[in-house]
Amino acid sequence: MRDGKTLLKERFKLRKNFSLIGAILISVLACFLTKKIFFSLRGPIVVDYWAFTAGAFLVSEGLWRILRSKENIWQIQFFRLLRISIGICIFTIHFLQFVRDGKLGAQ
Repeated sequence: MRDGKTLLKERFKLRKNFSLIGAILISVLACFLTKKIFFSLRGPIVVDYWAFTAGAFLVSEGLWRILRSKENIWQIQFFRLLRISIGICIFTIHFLQFVRDGKLGAQ
């Protein structure tokens, strides 16, 4: 008969193995979906939409944190402003690329 420690060790090994298998399956699925989406005809549009959304999120979240914060520590505010400027750059680059490629319907 097994004691409690060996039983716990076996359960931990089993969970570790299932976690590893799950991580591998998720990675394979993500690679497959990435290949299907980004190497299709709609790939560039999908990238522009995701980048547009990510840039808008960075800007809105950074502004919300600056307005909500009572701290005037310049290091914290500096990195928030840096996040906002990166978001604006991402947003602008992909929006201009979207307009340049004529994906707004004026073809």
